[in-house]
Amino acid sequence: MKKQPPAPNRDYAAVVERVRSLEAHGWIVRDVGEVCAMQLLTAERSSGGDRPHVLLVGGIHGDEPAGVEAAVRWMESGLADRWPVDWLVLPCANPCGWSHDHRNASANHDLNRSFNLAECCDEIQIIRKVLDGRRFLFSMDYHEDCDAPGYYICEIKARPPFVGERLIEAVEAVLPIWDVPKLDGRKVAARGCVRRSAISQKSLHLRRLWPLEFHLLRHHTAHTFCSETPLSFPMEQRVRAQSIRKRTTARKSSSAFIP
Repeated sequence: MKKQPPAPNRDYAAVVERVRSLEAHGWIVRDVGEVCAMQLLTAERSSGGDRPHVLLVGGIHGDEPAGVEAAVRWMESGLADRWPVDWLVLPCANPCGWSHDHRNASANHDLNRSFNLAECCDEIQIIRKVLDGRRFLFSMDYHEDCDAPGYYICEIKARPPFVGERLIEAVEAVLPIWDVPKLDGRKVAARGCVRRSAISQKSLHLRRLWPLEFHLLRHHTAHTFCSETPLSFPMEQRVRAQSIRKRTTARKSSSAFIP
């Protein structure tokens, strides 16, 4: 007898319903593909003018759920209109993994190690197509860390002004900060903040498996953030931390880079 796949742990249909309901509030919601018989959605809010764009991505890893909830709540909150930017949101980039509480995607690919593979899973192909030809003021990618005792953030940008330190200050009201000399093998720029000035062409060539940030830096933006909340804390705290970070990043980055 053929083994049946495990039943989903989370209700992705409820996420889809919440995202679709945003059309009544000015968001343009699109079905951009299907994986595991689930729709992969984007939501976009545009003025129709010449404002810069910001990219938000949740749920690259399916066992890191706070980013998905934070992305949806952000859109539901109405706060997006407070800044002079347009928004492109992928609230759940890995619906198959998210619904089963599993890190990897439909073909058991780790999406955050697959963005430079010529032949890859459906999710990567869909996301590449969504992003094709677009440029962003910055991107925000929401992750969680099962081993971290506190929050930390990775910022990649060649030159000042930087924003990472101010994000840490804002998040500290909700979560403790992981205060160590090194994070992800790199010396911290400030408490809880890892910063890389740029990704060289040599690094891109030598890195066998690309995370989303490498793909974005190569093709779509010069400024990325990767936020990491500690999975050991309650879900509501983690969602609040991601939401605070979103508000602070939008305010500080748009004021720093838009005349």
